[in-house]
Amino acid sequence: MEQTGHPLHIIHHYVVDARVMADFAGLVGRQSRASLEKMPGVSRRRLETLPMAALVMERLLRTVQPSNVVFSAYGLREGFLFDQLSAEERRRDPLIDSCTQVAERLGRFGEAATLTQWTAPLFAGEDEAAARLRTAACLLSDLGWSEHPDYRAEHAYLRVLRMPFAGADHAERAFLALASFVRYAGTVEGQPLGLTRTLLSEAQLSRALIVGLALRLAHTLTGGAATLLQRTALRLTADTLTLMLPRDAAMLDGDAVQRRLDGLAKALGRKGTVVVQQGPALAETGA
Repeated sequence: MEQTGHPLHIIHHYVVDARVMADFAGLVGRQSRASLEKMPGVSRRRLETLPMAALVMERLLRTVQPSNVVFSAYGLREGFLFDQLSAEERRRDPLIDSCTQVAERLGRFGEAATLTQWTAPLFAGEDEAAARLRTAACLLSDLGWSEHPDYRAEHAYLRVLRMPFAGADHAERAFLALASFVRYAGTVEGQPLGLTRTLLSEAQLSRALIVGLALRLAHTLTGGAATLLQRTALRLTADTLTLMLPRDAAMLDGDAVQRRLDGLAKALGRKGTVVVQQGPALAETGA
């Protein structure tokens, strides 16, 4: 991390190309104690054994020839603890479970399933990994409600970025942090974002923006009241993003909602419009 200037100093699920790691281990294994003392991030307690450990790592990687090296913050305990779980617990998603616990502890409304269903029309054809991240973003979308409005975006971003959850690599962690920032700030531009933007591709940046803007619209529309959100829906066509409202909730169509809708539509390359249905209740959502 120090050698390459990696932007996120979280060891868990740090991934390195195995050939790069083998070369680096070989370099460390050939250093003198004086040289190692000058290297950033090297523990003095490990100076004596570091060259030999690096040599073992290099030989292991060149023999086994894996594609990547993935670090675990839990070490050997991770496998041991996994062996103690029931078959049902092993099938659970550690990221979704962690985000659910955070939402229950720090959020106000929960009901991430409603948010996940409501935002689904914007992401037709997404794969399982993308849907999983969107679900996690929905769970974390109310994380900053108790913060001062001027600092909600930054605090939510940093909290998600550094949160001690498992089941997400660094790019996925950066995606969730950026989506949380956009949920409050309405933009992917901001002072704390420069480093983690390097972890994401343009496609990932675009998707994080759309997820965050959709969550921003949902919370503005309903104040987080899931029962009300269930009576609204988004419809995406080739040219238009339409927000469907029931007749008895037409008063929700205000300036703030229209601005949020327009921002989301622009990110999707569409025009935003609100349609109030004539009937007293909205048909099924999520289609």
